Amino acid sequence: MSALLLLIYTGCRLSKILTLRWDYVTSHHLELQGSKTGRRRIPLSRMDSTTQITVRPRATDIIGAVAYTGMSRATLYAEMKKGALKFVKIGGATRLEYNELDRWFDEKSKEVAA
Repeated sequence: MSALLLLIYTGCRLSKILTLRWDYVTSHHLELQGSKTGRRRIPLSRMDSTTQITVRPRATDIIGAVAYTGMSRATLYAEMKKGALKFVKIGGATRLEYNELDRWFDEKSKEVAA
């Protein structure tokens, strides 16, 4: 349903909406990368409060990373230990940035496809 609403409210092409990443979305606009004219900012001001996109937090804990990637805790911890998956320790808490999880997952997907 969200993709349909974004199509209606932004006028973007379906391919742009389907390839959106969370780091392209703010509460006020979409930052589309790689358009013909370079980076493009599309305001979301026409959307009312019931259709606003919720901006996710910058990072998550290991439980959130498991839910986000579908990978096991053991796999994520092993990748962190190898240095393949970057993380931040804040106090006693381990945090993984969503951008890093996306990068790592894309890299793993390419390895499987090769």
